Amino acid sequence: MRAVTWLLLLSLAGCATSGVSTVGGTSGVRIGGANEDGTGFVDWHSATVSPTIVMGPQGGQHVWVSLRTDRDFYASKMRITIAMTDLDTGEVVKPGEIPFTRTLVDDGQELQVSGITAYIKEPCKIKGHHVRVHADVEDLVGLTGSDEAVITPTWSGYCTP
Repeated sequence: MRAVTWLLLLSLAGCATSGVSTVGGTSGVRIGGANEDGTGFVDWHSATVSPTIVMGPQGGQHVWVSLRTDRDFYASKMRITIAMTDLDTGEVVKPGEIPFTRTLVDDGQELQVSGITAYIKEPCKIKGHHVRVHADVEDLVGLTGSDEAVITPTWSGYCTP
């Protein structure tokens, strides 16, 4: 019986060092944009960033968001929430917080997901404004992280004067 107990404890200790979180906590997250087609990662922390508000195929508008995280996260079915605030007016960018469930891809150094659509109901209200984009992530074992960046989105669509 003692041998079985020791084997069980040793196997659990091995899991704790495997790079996958076994209990809640926090870890690193970086928010950024994506290429025009929703792929890749564009660093939103390097300089003033002016992503284009994209017209979706179903008539909605969005900016592409990508995330990179430490490999401590369990990549499958991560809960991601994106929220935007217009810093020039203090208003939440409608439709407000947007929850997603995504599986991140391991590139050998980080986990990444591209092509998250951060929806924008009224692009004319925020074009040219300073907008804070905030992301919260939580994996299936309770590890959490967050990041935010300020962007100045552009919009080439029609706005009523």
